[in-house]
Amino acid sequence: PDTVSLTAKCGERMQALLSPSGNWRGLIPEIAEYCNDDEIRLFFRGKKTMFQDIVDAITQYRGDVKFYPDLEICEDEADVTPMYSERMTEFYISYNPYLQKTVFKKNGKAVSESSSLEARNGERIQAVLSPSENWEGLIPEIAKYCNDDEVRLFFRGRRIDFQDIVYALEQYQGDVKFYPEFENCKDEGGILTELDQIMAELEAKNLPEFGKSDSYQRTVFDNYRRAKNGIFEVSVIATMSSGKSTLINSILHTDLLPSKNEACTATIAEILDNDKMNGYEAECYDAEGNQIFSRSAVNPEKMVQYNSDQRVRRISIEGNIPSVPSDKIRLCLRDTPGPNNSRDENHEKLTQDVIHQGNTVVLYVMNATQLSTNDDKQLLTDIAQEMKRRGKEARDRFLFVINKCDQLDEEKGETVEKVLKNVRSYLQGFGIENPILIPSSARLALLIRKNAQGLELSRSERQDLRAVEDYVEVEELHFERNAVLTPTVSGKLKKELSRCHEKGDRVGEALVHTGVPVVEAVIAEYIEKYAYPFKIHDAVKDIILRLDELNMKARFEAKVAEDQSALEKAKEQIARGKQKYQASRKLYEDSKKKIRELIPPSKRIAEESKMPKEEDTILHVETECEKLTKEYSNV
Repeated sequence: PDTVSLTAKCGERMQALLSPSGNWRGLIPEIAEYCNDDEIRLFFRGKKTMFQDIVDAITQYRGDVKFYPDLEICEDEADVTPMYSERMTEFYISYNPYLQKTVFKKNGKAVSESSSLEARNGERIQAVLSPSENWEGLIPEIAKYCNDDEVRLFFRGRRIDFQDIVYALEQYQGDVKFYPEFENCKDEGGILTELDQIMAELEAKNLPEFGKSDSYQRTVFDNYRRAKNGIFEVSVIATMSSGKSTLINSILHTDLLPSKNEACTATIAEILDNDKMNGYEAECYDAEGNQIFSRSAVNPEKMVQYNSDQRVRRISIEGNIPSVPSDKIRLCLRDTPGPNNSRDENHEKLTQDVIHQGNTVVLYVMNATQLSTNDDKQLLTDIAQEMKRRGKEARDRFLFVINKCDQLDEEKGETVEKVLKNVRSYLQGFGIENPILIPSSARLALLIRKNAQGLELSRSERQDLRAVEDYVEVEELHFERNAVLTPTVSGKLKKELSRCHEKGDRVGEALVHTGVPVVEAVIAEYIEKYAYPFKIHDAVKDIILRLDELNMKARFEAKVAEDQSALEKAKEQIARGKQKYQASRKLYEDSKKKIRELIPPSKRIAEESKMPKEEDTILHVETECEKLTKEYSNV
């Protein structure tokens, strides 16, 4: 099945599979878990030398399963038929998401500088996977460039990006047969630690080039620290009565936002993650940004008060968002009012900004029992346009959460599968293809988490909490099975369910089945795939620019030291350029004067109306002169 972690490893080299990495415990332990038997007869077809590696891995295995390895191969290894021709084209992709640099090679040689592939090497891999103007998408472009029936496709980078390559291959409709292989790049866990050390060393050197301040009076080190401590926004948009506030509260593990107060839709609530805080603190602002209520501890009762105050337009909250650690990036949950709210006409502009700003996740919460509303039609049209414009990356950042799935009446034929089918059809009507759908019951997730913290539950809440057993026993309530997930997220959820099952934690199992942990896992994956690399890219780009400048300076000084005449020649060229500029300027002025004197005043007015403006002509001359002297500017 596609949800099994073994399937996600297809296309990797055997040596890489045998060793543990991240959430992968190694091939032999993973096979043992998947087979779930005391004894396994293990057939291997391949080279004898590789079979010996399998045997060695079994020898080192410390589990309880007994393996019986069998070699299924001809005596002559040359008789083994490979799955692909060795004469086929080999295409290599190396992707560094932190520098946004991609290397393309065909049969070991870099692609032509004039090719469309080389022109896209500074973009995110997810951006080039999707088609755009004069670009058919990465896989079709590779197929066209290789001009072969079969292509062996090597990808070196992160597994999370390789999964997008595999997804693009699945969508490819062409005639070329691709054989993908994956090579994992350096573990990214320590990247920020290493960067911190490098930055500390550079700062300690007190180099004047790094001490310069920008227009905001910040050095490159200040900008590095700002980028490293960056904030990642998750905006929540909802249709009517979808349980938006309940979903946010379930992520916060407590009732903070009012879920039944009509006024709650009139203000913007922003919750900034701070893992060091126990409770929540808030301050309120009006439409002009003036503070209405100063920062203080906040609870549900205060939130009702803030939302009811006609002056309040924005509530800024800070506290711990438990399910999302802030060691790599700080999360900001934004409860976004509907664009048609009559209390503030700026809400429509805010919603548009959320949809189009990029590098944020948008949770679009829908009611499973009431999918279509008049208010969401323009929103969905705008989202469809954004997804078409930005492709795979935009598809990943719009998550459609189908809430209140626990209220479906199966006896009336209302099943999760049927609802999701209807949602796909509904969204397709707006041009939204292959959306990420996550069914959920935010209310049960909130009750489970409140109860785990020892928070007081009402009588009706305690009664609703009894549904935990149903969520464990009834497969139709295992909402994560119907969610649109990547193999990575699916594998993590599967392991969490296995851990809960082994510990007899039925409440933990039910929580995963509610779908809210699925939402959190998908957000975490987006941060890992896009936000975290983009943050590192922002953090180092200024440093790299300064280092490049230092390198250029060093090379120029070395050249001058090697040949002093090079400097003298450059000075002469600059002087001649200035002379030519002055001469051409004088010629222009003299000629213009002579022409004006030849033309009668009445005709001159008519002719001048057809001629370019004087300042345009001067600008053109200056532009051409600048091109001549640009090479020597500031040297």
